[in-house]
Amino acid sequence: MPLLTADLVDLTGTANIGWAIITLIGFGSAIPRTASSILNVLSIKVLGSSISQNLLGNDVITPAGTTYQVAIYSDQGAFISEQRYSITGLAQVDLNTLSPVTPL
Repeated sequence: MPLLTADLVDLTGTANIGWAIITLIGFGSAIPRTASSILNVLSIKVLGSSISQNLLGNDVITPAGTTYQVAIYSDQGAFISEQRYSITGLAQVDLNTLSPVTPL
């Protein structure tokens, strides 16, 4: 299971990030699953300016075409940004270097 990491900062470069919400999207009306289980947690809130979260790779989730939407909020609760990412393989993934999926 890949480990998603990131050091989050706002647009000015300040680490005043309050939380990130990571949500699996793109499965439509199908039930997202792996070869051996149904996914029952589709969204997680990670507190703080550093993310360190184990996620299933999108390459082991069916239906095909899922991605993770990552929404970032400041320590005051203001929305900062939102991007979609596709995570594959088993290696650690750093959002600071991972290219987002387009379009959002």
